[in-house]
This record gives sequence, C-alpha cells and structure tokens, in this order.
Amino acid sequence: MKIKDSRKFDVGIYTVITSVLPLRVYIYEGDVLLRFCSKNYEPFDAEDISKYVVGDDYVPAWEVSGSLAFVQC
Repeated sequence: MKIKDSRKFDVGIYTVITSVLPLRVYIYEGDVLLRFCSKNYEPFDAEDISKYVVGDDYVPAWEVSGSLAFVQC
C-alpha cells in the first residue's frame, strides 16, 4: 500500500488458521502493526535501496487513527 506522500507501508495482524474446511480463523485483537518506510517510494534506484526498507519500529493503531485518511489502496 502507499500513502499520498509516496511512502510505502504495511499492516500486520496476528491470525491463526485452525481449519481450512470449514475455514476457521482467529484474529488477535490486542495489537495491529503499522510500519512505514522512512523515505519516499520511487521506481527502483540501486543507489539507495533504503527507500524500499520498512522499519522494525511500529506504532500501535490507536495512536495513528487520524492518519488513516491519507492511505490509498
């Protein structure tokens, strides 16, 4: 996914699949990971691959609720 200012990000949700037929999925509602690249995304640039790295730091979803309006899917 990409934010309007051209930064890539990802969303992590903890799940467990206990059955496929019938499908049974449990979602852990205690935490959601939102990770953002530190630099704007541009077409591939071998000189600066850090543009494509998503950091290990994350912010709890409840701390960025107003920021989700800037997300483009």
